[in-house]
Formats: sequence, structure tokens, C-alpha cells
Amino acid sequence: MIRGEKICSISDFRKITGFDFCDYVKIGKVVGKAGKDDTFRTLSLATRLENDPFNGLYMVAIKVGGNIFPVYVGKRSSDHGLRHRIVQCEFNYKQNEGGERGTVQGPSDVWRTLKEIGFDATYYVSYVRLPTHSGDEVEREEDNVLGKIDFIANAVKNNGRRMGDLVKIVE
Repeated sequence: MIRGEKICSISDFRKITGFDFCDYVKIGKVVGKAGKDDTFRTLSLATRLENDPFNGLYMVAIKVGGNIFPVYVGKRSSDHGLRHRIVQCEFNYKQNEGGERGTVQGPSDVWRTLKEIGFDATYYVSYVRLPTHSGDEVEREEDNVLGKIDFIANAVKNNGRRMGDLVKIVE
């Protein structure tokens, strides 16, 4: 299994996954709403993301030094667009540490970990549309990717989150 942080180009990611993921879309830094603390979070360039619903896969990456590398992969199979998924689910306070479930999504865990050590990462997203796939088929494809790549922030069907490794990379 390949560690996600060892993949430093989108073309290598495409080769490993077997999917034609789009070029990286820079979604910027995590920011709070003016006048509020970080309980309202968004991404400074989130409007660059598609907002139409589609079935497919997406990958969240961060830039450290001169390298962009993937830290998380997820599936898209709902009525909401990718922008909603990333902003409202992956990074939103209420959906993560402020929620009733008590779980934290992988990208939020990355952001929190980096915030604790004073590193303000720039985030990127890449995605692939799988229009002929059902929700179950998309989930199987996600499982296949997770079987090939150990992402720092994926917990289920990977080897568990590796925030300690993330800290070492940044430091």
C-alpha cells in the first residue's frame, strides 16, 4: 500500500487509482466568518468548486513546502454538489467537533492538527465524475482506492488516521 503523502503529482495519483481525476482545484485556506470565532469555517476559494450533484470520487490535498499531496479521499453520491460536501461536511464545525455525533471528518482533523502546530495549509481538491455508477458502485470504487493508498486522514478501511505523521511532515 502506498502512503498518500508519497504521491506528489496528480498524474501519479491518476495512475495509481486508475481514474482520470481532474487537475487540482485550489480551494484556499480555512477561514472563519468575520466577527466570529472558528465555529463557522469555510474555505477562502470554495466557490471554485463545482456545485452540481454527481456520483464520483473526490480527494482533498494540502500544500506543504512546494509539494501538494493527498490526505483524504471520499465519495460523492447525493443530491448536493461537491462544494456543499467539502464546505458543509468536511470542514464545517457543526458537522464535526461541534456536532452531536462527536466525530470529526478527516479534512477537519487535518485542519485542527495543523492549526495546533501553527501551520496554515492551503487546500486543494481533485475529483472524478462516475456518471454511470450507482451509489453502491461508487462506494466500491472508494474502497478500491483506499485499498491502494493509505491516506493520512482516512480512518475507515485504511490503517487509521495518522496525524502524527502529518505533524512530522510539516515540521
